Amino acid sequence: MIKVYRFRREVPHHAPMDSHAEGQAFVLTEGAIRIGVAARTWVLTTGRLCWIPPHVVHGFTSQGPVAGISVKVSLPDLPPEPGVLAPAPF
Repeated sequence: MIKVYRFRREVPHHAPMDSHAEGQAFVLTEGAIRIGVAARTWVLTTGRLCWIPPHVVHGFTSQGPVAGISVKVSLPDLPPEPGVLAPAPF
């Protein structure tokens, strides 16, 4: 199963800590967010990719407008560790 959706928040937003059965990857097209995963915190900026494995508790906060694309996936052998990655150059 793969679900893709766009999101946009025009004002600061806080998504409380939660988890879900699917893995989630998302990339921002505008703005920045602070992501909390267990004892880790990352800042996700435009063009970077964040990966949250299935069942990992996470939440985020934005300080202003933010937009991006989220993909939730339910497939075998998904990466087990969360992280923020820079895109590889073409």
